[in-house]
Amino acid sequence: MTNQIDMHPEQLRRFAVQVERAATHVDVLRSYAGIACAETDGLENLLAVFADLTEDVAEVNMIVLKRSRDALSRTADDITLAVDLVEQTDVAAAQRIGAAFPPVPKSVPFPDLTTLPGSVHGYDDVTSTCPGLPATSSEKYTADGIDPGGLLGTFDDLWRSAFGESVLAKIFHPILGDPGRLAWLSSAYSQLGTCTYEVAWNLRSGTLNAAPHWNGESGRAFELCMFRWHMGLGGLGDAHHLIAKLYLEAYEVVSKEFREILELLNRLLEKVGKRLTPVIGQLSLLWDVVTWDVADELKEFVNDVKRIVRKINELEEECMRFKEKILEAQARVEQLLLAARDPHEALRDWAGKTQDGILNFEGRSGYDPTPGAARVALLPI
Repeated sequence: MTNQIDMHPEQLRRFAVQVERAATHVDVLRSYAGIACAETDGLENLLAVFADLTEDVAEVNMIVLKRSRDALSRTADDITLAVDLVEQTDVAAAQRIGAAFPPVPKSVPFPDLTTLPGSVHGYDDVTSTCPGLPATSSEKYTADGIDPGGLLGTFDDLWRSAFGESVLAKIFHPILGDPGRLAWLSSAYSQLGTCTYEVAWNLRSGTLNAAPHWNGESGRAFELCMFRWHMGLGGLGDAHHLIAKLYLEAYEVVSKEFREILELLNRLLEKVGKRLTPVIGQLSLLWDVVTWDVADELKEFVNDVKRIVRKINELEEECMRFKEKILEAQARVEQLLLAARDPHEALRDWAGKTQDGILNFEGRSGYDPTPGAARVALLPI
C-alpha cells in the first residue's frame, strides 16, 4: 500500500476500546462540572460577585469536556476504521487512512517510548476515579447565628431614626452568606483536575503499548494524535487545579476577613446589650445623634460602625480582585484553545525532556500546573 501500513489489528482494536472508555469517562466529568463546579448556594450579598462567575467558568469547562468527549469518540472510530481498512490493498483504502491520520513531517522527533521510565503497558485503565461531591460547607453566616437575640434590630431602630437609613444594610446584611462555598468549589475543581489527569494517564499508558504495533507514516500520525490527547487533557487538568488554587486562596482571605468582621460585630452586640437602654434614656433630641453631640457610648457605637464598614469595603475589594484573577485564568484557557499550538513544536519540546514517571508526572509532589496548563492548546478538539 502507498501508506506503508505496518499494524497489528487486534492490538489497535483493544486500544480503540480504551479510547472510547476514556470518552465515556470524560462525559462523567462533564456532568460533574455542571453540578459540583457550578454550585452557588451561599454566594450571596457580598459574595454574590462569585455567583455568576462560578456558573460561567463551570459552563466553559463543560463545553471543553463535551467537545473532548465527542472528539475522543471520533478518534476511537478513526482507529477502528484504520484497522478495518488495513487488510485492503487498494489506494482508496490507504487514502482514507491517510485522511484520518495525515503524515507527520520527518523533522518531528519521536522519543523511544519503550525506554521511558514509569511506563505501564496495557489497555486496562490504570485508574478511573469518579469525583465525589465535597463535604457540605459548615461556615454559613445567618442572621440567627450572628445575632440570636435580635439586639442589632433594636440598635438599627435607633440608627434609622437618627440617620434615616438602616445600619444593618451597612454592617450586617453584606456578610450573610457562606464563604465556605469557595473552599467547596476549590475541592470540586481539584477533584475534577485529578480525574482529568487520570484520563490522560490512561491514554498515555495505552499509547505506550499501542504505538509499537502501528508503524509507517500513518502510525506516526496516530502517535502524534494520541500525544495531543494525553498531553492536552493533562493540560486541562492543570487548568482545573489552577482554578482550584484561586478559589482556595479566595476562601482563605475571605473567611479571615469574615471572622474579623464577626469579631467586631460581636463586640458591638456586647456593647449594645450593656449600654443601649440606659443611653437611650439620656437622649433629649434625635438631633443630638445626627450632630454626634451625645454621650461617649454613642460616639463609640458610631466609631464601631465605621470600623465594620471599612472592613466590609476592604473585603469587597478583595472579592473583586479574586473574581478578576479567576476570570483571567479561565480566559487564558479559552485563548489557548483558540490558538491551538503547533503539536509538532510541542513534540519537539517534549522529546528532549525526561519526565520522572512518564505515566503520571502530572500532580506528583513538586509538580507546578501553571506552565503545564498551556498544553490545553494541544487538544485536538
